[in-house]
Amino acid sequence: MRTVLKFISGIIVLSLIFSCRKSENIPASQPPTPRYPTDTTQFGAMFADISSAQDKINILTQLHVKTTRMTLSMDTWNGQNTNLEILQNAGYKVLLNVYWKKINEDSIKTPQPFPTGTELDIYRSKMNEILTKYKPEILLVENEELVLKFHSGDISDYLNMLKVAVEVAHSKGIKVSDGGITNPQISLLVYNYLLNQNKVDEANQYANATMNAQVYAFAHNQDTSSDLGKKLLQAQKLVAGLPGTNIDYVNLHWYEQMGSSASSSSTTNAVTNGQLYQPVNYLTKIIGKPVIIGECGQIDADSSLTTSMLDEIAKTGTPYVIWFSTNNGTTKALNSGNSLLPAGYAFVKFIDQY
Repeated sequence: MRTVLKFISGIIVLSLIFSCRKSENIPASQPPTPRYPTDTTQFGAMFADISSAQDKINILTQLHVKTTRMTLSMDTWNGQNTNLEILQNAGYKVLLNVYWKKINEDSIKTPQPFPTGTELDIYRSKMNEILTKYKPEILLVENEELVLKFHSGDISDYLNMLKVAVEVAHSKGIKVSDGGITNPQISLLVYNYLLNQNKVDEANQYANATMNAQVYAFAHNQDTSSDLGKKLLQAQKLVAGLPGTNIDYVNLHWYEQMGSSASSSSTTNAVTNGQLYQPVNYLTKIIGKPVIIGECGQIDADSSLTTSMLDEIAKTGTPYVIWFSTNNGTTKALNSGNSLLPAGYAFVKFIDQY
């Protein structure tokens, strides 16, 4: 009798799963979103327009999270970082971006080269000093290594630098991630991967959800001599080289809305179901490491988009998620000064229920 009941229960569960899949409009052939062996995802937030560590703590407290992200540059390193100490002493876990050279935030945004040759010896020495003084939750090496307005030089220079950072960090028991892979590179990488798997319909669905008109046109042409073509080649070289660096996590940066809805707030503010699954699945398989969402955010202030994104992220079980709360550029914040905005309250509601 017990065996029969177990069999019937199993049929009911499978029926419910199939029903949910059907209602979510996910192809039945699509495997489940990767989930990593963590108890819970550690959600956090970062702020580009708040400099005081205490002010950051005030907002982090309101957001009900204990994880954040901050930056430190080797060319301005003087042996101490007060804001980092305040955050860590207050019990916050810090994902620490360490730069070789400070990224210029002027109107020109002159890109900074990666260290090469004998500069790598200086890089190793300074990284050792920083990680002897502080132990971040994760060391993030540079920021968005494929973004040309931040960095110059071939991606092979980045990979060589990353190997040095990993060696130093691992000697001190600190885990390491790259700086973050972004659009349009990740969309093109996933699109090509799906095509190579003969998943043409999935590839086109993903392209429609994530690519603007320019990137979509390139995806169907892929002229490697064009600007997008050169970016794609660098991205391909990066993902081919990352497994050899011995990193602990691969870093994905994700913003919404994407694709054709990226320039309009008139469309529904809900993430295409399964959209995040594709890049997470791709990076997990290609790099062989868990994916963290080292930066995410929205370009439409609607709080329903906040909830939709967080729901999509939670499905992956990714170990760390850092929400970028700022009104700089095209992104929208969770807060205005010391007060939460509707998106911020939606964030808190999700965290409390999660």
